[in-house]
Amino acid sequence: MKNKDFKFNNISRLIERDDDINILNDFFEQLHIKKCGILRIVAAHGSGATSFLNIAASIAQNLNYEVINANEYNFDTLKDYNITQTTADQKYSQIIIIDGIDNMDNEIISILKSLLSHGNDFALIYSTHSNVTTNIDFVDVPVYKTIFLEPLSPKGLYQFLKTVLVWDKPPKAILEYLYNKTRGLPKYIKSEIETLVKEEIIFYDEQKGWNINEEYLMTLKNKNICNAPKHNLPAETTEFIGRKDEIEMICNLLKNARLVTLIGPGGIGKSRLALKVARILLPKYNDGVFWFPLSQISKTELLISNIAKVLNVPEIQGQIQLDAVKNTLKNKKILIILDDFDHLIDSAPILTELLAIAADLSLIVTSRQPLNVYGEYLFNVPPMEIPNPDSDLTVELLEKQPSVNLFLSRAKAIKNDFSLSEKNALQLAKLCAYLEGIPLAIELAAVKIAKIPINTMLIQNQSRLNWLTDGPKNLPVRHRTMKNCIEWGYNLLNTSQKKIFTRLGVFKGKFGISAVSAVINNKNDIDNLYENLLSLANNNILIIDPEFTEKDEYSFNMLEIFREYAALLLSEDSDEEFIKECHADYFLSYAIKAQNNYYDSKRQTALSMMDKAYSDIICALEYLSESNCLEKELKLAISMGYYWEVRGYWDKGQSILESIIQRQDDSLNIQHYIEAYQWLGRFVFLNGNCEKAVKIFEKGLKLALERNDPMGEASIKYNLALINNISGNLQHEVELLNQSLNIYRDANYKRGIAEVLQELSQVYYFNGSYDMAEKCLNESLGIYKEYDDKYGILRSYGRMGLVLRANGEFEQAMKMFQKCLSGCEEIDDKVETTLALLNIAELLRSQGNYELAESYYSKSLNLAYELGYLAIIARIKKDLGEICHHTGETDKAYQLFNESLQLLNETGNKGDIPWVYRSLAELELAQENYLKAEELFLSGLKLYIEIKQNTLSYIFLVFEGLATASAMLGDYRRAACLFAAADNLFRKVGNLLAKCDINSYKNRLNTLRMKMDADIFELSWNEGICMSLKHAIRYALDDKKYDRTMANKMINYIRENYTRDISLYDISEHFNMSASYLSTMFKYYTGKNFKEYLNLYRVKASKELMQKESNLKISEIAKRVGCSSSVTFIRMFRKYEGMSPGQYYAKLTIGQK
Repeated sequence: MKNKDFKFNNISRLIERDDDINILNDFFEQLHIKKCGILRIVAAHGSGATSFLNIAASIAQNLNYEVINANEYNFDTLKDYNITQTTADQKYSQIIIIDGIDNMDNEIISILKSLLSHGNDFALIYSTHSNVTTNIDFVDVPVYKTIFLEPLSPKGLYQFLKTVLVWDKPPKAILEYLYNKTRGLPKYIKSEIETLVKEEIIFYDEQKGWNINEEYLMTLKNKNICNAPKHNLPAETTEFIGRKDEIEMICNLLKNARLVTLIGPGGIGKSRLALKVARILLPKYNDGVFWFPLSQISKTELLISNIAKVLNVPEIQGQIQLDAVKNTLKNKKILIILDDFDHLIDSAPILTELLAIAADLSLIVTSRQPLNVYGEYLFNVPPMEIPNPDSDLTVELLEKQPSVNLFLSRAKAIKNDFSLSEKNALQLAKLCAYLEGIPLAIELAAVKIAKIPINTMLIQNQSRLNWLTDGPKNLPVRHRTMKNCIEWGYNLLNTSQKKIFTRLGVFKGKFGISAVSAVINNKNDIDNLYENLLSLANNNILIIDPEFTEKDEYSFNMLEIFREYAALLLSEDSDEEFIKECHADYFLSYAIKAQNNYYDSKRQTALSMMDKAYSDIICALEYLSESNCLEKELKLAISMGYYWEVRGYWDKGQSILESIIQRQDDSLNIQHYIEAYQWLGRFVFLNGNCEKAVKIFEKGLKLALERNDPMGEASIKYNLALINNISGNLQHEVELLNQSLNIYRDANYKRGIAEVLQELSQVYYFNGSYDMAEKCLNESLGIYKEYDDKYGILRSYGRMGLVLRANGEFEQAMKMFQKCLSGCEEIDDKVETTLALLNIAELLRSQGNYELAESYYSKSLNLAYELGYLAIIARIKKDLGEICHHTGETDKAYQLFNESLQLLNETGNKGDIPWVYRSLAELELAQENYLKAEELFLSGLKLYIEIKQNTLSYIFLVFEGLATASAMLGDYRRAACLFAAADNLFRKVGNLLAKCDINSYKNRLNTLRMKMDADIFELSWNEGICMSLKHAIRYALDDKKYDRTMANKMINYIRENYTRDISLYDISEHFNMSASYLSTMFKYYTGKNFKEYLNLYRVKASKELMQKESNLKISEIAKRVGCSSSVTFIRMFRKYEGMSPGQYYAKLTIGQK
């Protein structure tokens, strides 16, 4: 190839444009759905906007869009073009493409705005050389995207030469020359390459390929061939990742503001962001863009001198240097970036002087605090977006997360085989979250990837400062470790601010002014505390919580890595012990204050207070335990009991209270220990260990009786009653509840009365006494309203919904449940929210709305898992199994029922076990396993009696199920009698039953009526109708009519008669019993039907014959084991043994040899 044959190819247009192409493709995907949109391409002169628009046009045409290139028409012609109308037969959208909208006629812009504002099937793709927003960008469209076309990096330039010239290893000299002259702008790169090729400074050798005439190249280095703007911006040595929104916002700020200060804590990425913006804005500033790193400059004079030196401001004798700089800047359009201005804040007024004299000067300043000068616009640089480790994360989604992408990019530079995978995705998401999206912290962690595995980094997340080290040596010292970075800002503080920051290391969460004053200024040794806190926030060391705006309610926070540094300083401070003691005392008082508001209208405020302070309270408990302050620790733990229960922190409450009780000191207040036993028993009970909970409550009850503490006695008896409900002893539950109620009434303790009445209402509800249940609820609700106790009111609504359902008022019941749910969600009560969701789900399931019911069950189940509420998890699994049963998913139903049963057995929750037996029995009925179904119904009923349950709806379902099993087994009279006993209950519990259960009951009863003689049915029915409930239960349990040894008798019969051609009919004749009855019974007890068992026994016998007599013919063996023909025998043998009898014979022969 000769130089004159050289041509550029289209591939060169795509270098370092992958991200931009992805945005372009995403735009078209969304446009296909939403039909209308704008794609805005911001590109400096020479950045390749025209080429990129050609790519966009090509993609659009391939997608069958009608593409109109506005630049191919003069303005008058374009106005006449029929872009405002869409013909009836037009199939695809129109896309207008404009290269350089800045020069577009205003009338065209108006037409485009009208098209975008009215309807679908239209899109606009345009380029602009400025990031200033145009009028068209304010049109409200469903799809709006911006692409920033950036100059090529040095790496991209290298790739450009490889692609365009097929030059494998272009010399460093040509790369440096091209980049210095063009700064990576594709248009200028192409122009420069064409010039170099034309003048044969670059030439092609047939044997050696491309080469360079270095002598001529040197002569060109001083010529200004390219019009690229002047600047001194340092080249990027690593890929810039993310921050697209921040870049756009800063560019938008600079269209009106001339002084923009990027503020944020150390390591947040202010400098890199400022540099990136500067590169994008290069074309806008004809006189250049200049970068001034100020970390080594400490005086105003040196600042001015440095600016003068970089801008080549001449020194004029007798002229002040600042005036010389002003004169130089006066008529120039220039952008100056002042990096690390923190320690030069007193020099800030100089900047306003420069801005006042130079109308086209713009300044970007990076600092940890504002400059506080007139005309300053602040941009608070946020942490990078981090993934939520609790959400559904995929590798594909994580790769799009800027913080994860940054880690991957830097990690691959250290360990080139490192990649994101399903295996490490969650760990990496957690790591980026722990590093709080701070770019420096993420990069320092990535540097360690070859030495420290990610899981080890996670384990050591509380000591990040120890391993976030070893940053690149070319970075300033303060950026080589995270500790150095924070320490640099710390050293800029005054003495009082340093003392405050150090002492704030005692806090684990947000802290208000009152807490700070009580904890760190207990000795009043810090002046101007409030002003200094605001100054720390101003320096981006503290964060002001945006939820609080009033001075007296200001709340502060800090990034965890700053907190870690403060804690490190505190650990070396002589006041550490005193500060920690003040911290524990403050939060003890804080928790007791919240506790006093849990049972009135301030409940939600109190819980929110505790949410905010929870990490500090746990820290206080740990300190009190370590310092052996047992009494304070006990008081604080008791005050936390209600909060732990409501928020579902049952394990935490249990572990702390167990630890305290194990260290019990007889010298302490017995009353506190009684309360401790109450709460400990409560958490053990909620965690599913009823037996252990009873023992704990009994110890507490003993103390209460010895202490003559009636209120403690009443509270513990109430909790024991709840356990008796779960374990199924409803009779004892009622006794305990009434004892508790009487004590509360005697003491006129209304809140206690209301709570006990709530539980009594449930007892009455389950035994069908709905009027009594409603009466209890009304009295309870009245008390809660008297105290404005929202929690109690909502509990009452939930239980009233159950009573309404029982009375057949389903619509009103649903409204009551929904009212309860919305209220519980509003006050963030997870336990009651779980129960409210469950009540709604059960009502929906009972009405056959399975799909919606499943969605509510799912929400309830998720919360139950979050709480560790095993009893509710078991109940939901049982109900979901019911849905699967009725939708034909039998295997899944079995699985859910068995999982529910396992949980109930593990937790000792016997009360719900009979219900699961009933569900399993119904599955067996559907599979025609009638004897197994009957046994499960009876097992559940026996347990129901044993644990003294009295839930009538359960009894109805068991009677109806046993009646069905009896009918299928041929005992019609017993079936009719049991159906009648069930009908007695139906009048009370019918509204509580699922529609499918009601329909099943009616259909099964009608089937029985049709099978029975009318007179016999009526006689049996009347017998059942006249039975009392106790009589009916005894009748249901009377299963002596079945001979449970019959299966063994049948097995013996087979063994004695298998050599004959026997059948099930022969056996039924022999025993004078129904063939269907015998078949069902035999399969239940052996697991096989009669025919299968007989054939297996014959195969076994034939094998024994072949082993004893090796010369028998197959026909003879078949005859001797009762088979009518050799073919039948061979087929049967092969089925069970996997080989023919002949093959088995041969195998025996080989074995003998």
